[in-house]
Amino acid sequence: MARIRTIKPEFPQSESMGRVSRDARLLFVLLWTFADDEGRGRGASRMLASTLFPFDDDAGSHIDCWLEELEREYCIHRYTIDGNTYFQILKWTAHQKIDKPTPSRFPASSGSISENLSERHVELLLYNVIERSGAAFGHKIIDVQRQVRIGSRYLDIVAKTSTSTFVIELKKTNIAKADLDQVCTYCELIGGGIPILVGPGISPQFNISKASECGAAIVTYDANLTLKLALPNTEIQECSITLSNVIERQPLDLGPRTMDLVPGTTLSGKPDANPPADKKPEPQKPNEHAEAAKRVLAFLNEKTGRRYEAKGVNLKFVVARLREGATEIECRQVIAKKTREWQSNPSMAEYLRPKTLFNETNFAQYKGELGAMEVVHG
Repeated sequence: MARIRTIKPEFPQSESMGRVSRDARLLFVLLWTFADDEGRGRGASRMLASTLFPFDDDAGSHIDCWLEELEREYCIHRYTIDGNTYFQILKWTAHQKIDKPTPSRFPASSGSISENLSERHVELLLYNVIERSGAAFGHKIIDVQRQVRIGSRYLDIVAKTSTSTFVIELKKTNIAKADLDQVCTYCELIGGGIPILVGPGISPQFNISKASECGAAIVTYDANLTLKLALPNTEIQECSITLSNVIERQPLDLGPRTMDLVPGTTLSGKPDANPPADKKPEPQKPNEHAEAAKRVLAFLNEKTGRRYEAKGVNLKFVVARLREGATEIECRQVIAKKTREWQSNPSMAEYLRPKTLFNETNFAQYKGELGAMEVVHG
């Protein structure tokens, strides 16, 4: 049931609102009218889009991004209990004064960290420990970035070893199924990575077996910010990180977001001299094309469950696209995107093959569709 709410005059000058899009700002205000007297409500994005934006046909395709913007600025928190998604407007009583509030009929989230230590502060502490030590989870880290932007999404921490890329997502509440889906999607968007979820605990409804199937590692932290490996994977077998001993040395300034990630860029730690879109890939030697093509085919087999051999015509199609200037990450992104679109459709799933994906004409079209992930929204 919609409710009458108030907007304070200083709302437009809020710095957190200045960091989100106008659509996200409007959504935030509309959520106030939809929330109950404790600031909670059902959080299924499809339902919110149809209820709050009934005359906007495109709201359903954008609302997840708007919700993520609000979560990133700690305006709302979304959580899942018994398969149902809910939202909680954070600092609700600072936004609204409710006379004789009606108790919420929605369950509260559990596992929140201290109000005095935000999720982004924990993120910054972990980032700085990894950056200064050059190591994490038993691996030597050659590069680490925080708040990496890809399209309209932000990846908390991305750390690279000589062989792998760790995508680390920090959570302020017990890790839930939706968090696993989110970090796995992020890994697909960058063309492959090792998902690592970090939170104060694990939701009782969390599916450990699915996390294992996805190759995710789960790390929890206690009140003293000592990290403990709760679920290892093939890459992460240990965790000995304590953040409490660096809190007093850490400035509260969370700093700017580090960089924008677009297909073809690498995490060098320094901005490119020219915009990534204008940067042409360096020519590769023939054997480098073949090795890159083998990795692409291995990724295709992993995503589709097929067993395409890295030889003959299979290899030929991928090598041809690499010689034309396509990057390995673009090839992986095409695979990830088409797998999401076609895998559940029996009539299309059969086309998840090198001959179709890396045909010269087809690949040019599929690569063009990646443009939505390359656009940087202000």
